[in-house]
Amino acid sequence: MPDWSLSLAVLILGLIGLILGRVVAQSGIGPSIRRHSPWPALIAMLPVMAVTLQSVGPDASDLGLGAIVGVHVLGTLLAISTSSSARVEAEGVHHARSRAWSLMGAAVGVWGLAFDGRLGRVDGSVLVLLCLLYLIRMTWATRQSASDTAHLTPPAGSRRRRWGLVARVCVGLTLLTMGARVLAMGARDLALVLDLDDWMLGLTLVAPVGVLAGWAPILFAGPQWSDGPSGRIAPSLAFDFSLINLLGLVGLTALTIPGGLPFTRETLLLSWPLVILMSILAAAALRRAEPA
Repeated sequence: MPDWSLSLAVLILGLIGLILGRVVAQSGIGPSIRRHSPWPALIAMLPVMAVTLQSVGPDASDLGLGAIVGVHVLGTLLAISTSSSARVEAEGVHHARSRAWSLMGAAVGVWGLAFDGRLGRVDGSVLVLLCLLYLIRMTWATRQSASDTAHLTPPAGSRRRRWGLVARVCVGLTLLTMGARVLAMGARDLALVLDLDDWMLGLTLVAPVGVLAGWAPILFAGPQWSDGPSGRIAPSLAFDFSLINLLGLVGLTALTIPGGLPFTRETLLLSWPLVILMSILAAAALRRAEPA
């Protein structure tokens, strides 16, 4: 058995834990929140944040940890719109196919910027700016669906039901944390076996796997949610925010590290298959989440 097979098995177990944690947490939070709130987008971001924090570990500076948490919180805040007067004007933004192609181009562009072996501070600032512009554009496009919070789901029927929902949330968050820790352990061991920098592996491999865990349930669900005026933030939009936050995280990391973010050739070669796989799965998930 190759040395990397055990590390890969641990990484897969962590991914399964992330997916289960997200599903369980969402099943507990979903029935008790506002129907039109941005919580689904935040829940979809939790695996990315958990995996990234676990992969970075205690060696990161306070500035780096603040950037990791801040970029996800920023994406969540931009997903929340307070005005309900604006209507969706750019239908092309809502189309799942157009979003899939634009997001694929953005993901591939990160690795394209690093072809010279380093993602400098200028590249990082440009990447952060592009991510912010995209988030603002998506915020305006989804203002109506994110801000319509007038309708509430029926309240919980009994105290036992409420305690059950709280228990689901706690179990889901526990599974999420444990899955992120196991996945990060497998990734660090895999980096040691393959002689890769664990920090770069965390950015180019582990965090995208966290994105995959965030929206993988979309692949197993029917086209049940709409991106349009139905009022809900669709899973495809939650995936948008997750991936854009990941790209913004890479840019912020390049900004905060002196001299930029170095990329080794081995890491780039290893990350390309994952980029291609994520692009294919992204297109499948977005098409799946598109209204029938």
